Amino acid sequence: MTHAGWTLLEAQGAREVWQLELRSFPDKVDYRFRGEEYTELDGERTKVEETREFDTQTEALAWLTGETG
Repeated sequence: MTHAGWTLLEAQGAREVWQLELRSFPDKVDYRFRGEEYTELDGERTKVEETREFDTQTEALAWLTGETG
């Protein structure tokens, strides 16, 4: 992940879930979640072009563990 502000929430196998914290008001915090997938061939890790966006952490972690496509 090369985007500023995103932090790695969790990684499992070839998939990673990243989180972005957004502050719109002093007391209001929202989060965005992004899933990235990688392939490995001959020891070289390459990011799959498709990036998944999720509304909730629950959806993102379900994708990470393979509970959803």
